[in-house]
Amino acid sequence: MARLFIKSLEDDIFEMYPQLMLVSDYADLIEELGREKAGNILKGIYFIYDPKSDLKDSGMSRQELVGDINKNLIGDEEFDWDEYDYLVQTYLKVSLNKVEKVVARYEEELDGFDALLKSWKWTKKDASAKAGLMAKYNTMSEKLIELREKVKVGKEDMSQSYGGYNKSLIESM
Repeated sequence: MARLFIKSLEDDIFEMYPQLMLVSDYADLIEELGREKAGNILKGIYFIYDPKSDLKDSGMSRQELVGDINKNLIGDEEFDWDEYDYLVQTYLKVSLNKVEKVVARYEEELDGFDALLKSWKWTKKDASAKAGLMAKYNTMSEKLIELREKVKVGKEDMSQSYGGYNKSLIESM
């Protein structure tokens, strides 16, 4: 389906990627909330979960990013993402290529490892287990860096296109 790349908050995501309206979950969301709100939710998913998102890799925590997206894009500081988790899953299934899916999975795994390692105190009893987890964490981190480079190259290619195709000279005017 469509690999998204959001260049501007003002872009109508459904104009750029009309094939998204073929996905039942998205079509139902447009019908329920209207095109603009549905588009903003999809943009929010892009910024929070898509490996191509610059905001996702900005150094902000996911919680901070979600708060800013809720306030400044969706316009509802109390927006309940749990209610729309099915859209996140649809997005990840439909809008990421295989490498991006692996990146997303690695990032989720590393977040879990990171939380566990931060809460795990060093003891003589657990030292080898924690060291093993740290080694696995480091290996996965190195692999993630390699994979992100592949995503970056693909993103640079996509930045030249509009909605998945390159505009002709006349369309660009």
